[in-house]
Amino acid sequence: MAPKVSVIIPCYNYGKWLNEAVKSALNSDWDNLEVIIVDDGSDDKETIRVLDNIIKHPKIKILRQNNQGVANARNNGIKIAEGKYILPLDSDDIIDSSFIKESVEILENDDCIGIVYSDFAYFGNIKNVVETPQWDSTKILYQNFFTNSSMFRKKDWERVGGYNPKMKNGYEDWEFWISLAQTGVKGYRIPAIRVFYRKHKLSRSDVASKNHLDNFKTIIKLHSEYYADNLEKIIFPILIKIMKYIPTEIKYRCTKRLIKNIFFSSSSTKHLREGFNCFIKDLLKFAK
Repeated sequence: MAPKVSVIIPCYNYGKWLNEAVKSALNSDWDNLEVIIVDDGSDDKETIRVLDNIIKHPKIKILRQNNQGVANARNNGIKIAEGKYILPLDSDDIIDSSFIKESVEILENDDCIGIVYSDFAYFGNIKNVVETPQWDSTKILYQNFFTNSSMFRKKDWERVGGYNPKMKNGYEDWEFWISLAQTGVKGYRIPAIRVFYRKHKLSRSDVASKNHLDNFKTIIKLHSEYYADNLEKIIFPILIKIMKYIPTEIKYRCTKRLIKNIFFSSSSTKHLREGFNCFIKDLLKFAK
């Protein structure tokens, strides 16, 4: 029998778009699937009405909970999922009918692949096509280069403990991809548009972007050993990305300390970690 896929759709007051997301999953070329909608404590009347009148379909389950945030909503949905493979889908986004079938076939044919993602297109207030790069286990440490609507194995989710609830202001998917990469999981890119990402004034991605530095610092703290082990590969891209958040008058101080602790000290792993930790402390102290 073909493996089952569980599409997990958290919903918090996004009722106006929910039916489109659900229909895009049910219209998939892959038949053996279930759709789990997690109502994360919605208090919007329209959303409650939509949830109460959601498409009656044997493949749809609804899980209701008090508001706990998207990380917990996804985790709770995945806990009750029957699928071997998991595909998160935000309640305001949609997927192409071919995406699930393609992703399953890739995962079934290669045990070394643990994440399948694709190019995507923005629609709504912004219309744009994004060609994602090929999988790069180093690049994922400093750039989240694909969407949360990417397929993975449930057993890998269990192995890393799921999405981290500490990521309260977004980037919970990025932190999760890093957790998977840390265990040796590799990603695979489908070089075609398979996810359609809605942009509107309430988009979660905009909230996450406004909290970029704080979110990034949280990720680094959660994976400090992993970042330290890969420091030589990632230090310059990280510097370029975060220096813009540091006030001009103390950029010199931070950089001078970083250079002293890393490039003019012993090249041992211990000193690399010490230097990196000092730099992170500087960020926590000075970054705005």
